[in-house]
Amino acid sequence: MSTRHEQIVRASEIGLYVFCARAWRLKADGYESQNVAEMTAGTQTHRTHGASVVASQHAQRLSVVLFVLALLVLALWLLVK
Repeated sequence: MSTRHEQIVRASEIGLYVFCARAWRLKADGYESQNVAEMTAGTQTHRTHGASVVASQHAQRLSVVLFVLALLVLALWLLVK
């Protein structure tokens, strides 16, 4: 009987299979890649990109808040005038 963990298919596994079915089979059989440095660099690149995306999302939300605030200030200024 297999455990729930063994039944989970990750996107990285699908990507590996699509890229190279033989590489997927070798990894499933317990063989490790010799491209550890390249894979580590790729992981770091993805982390850096992810942090940039999050920062961009925060900046976008802040710009919307500041725009709404500017509209409110303009409306108040026009009402007082």
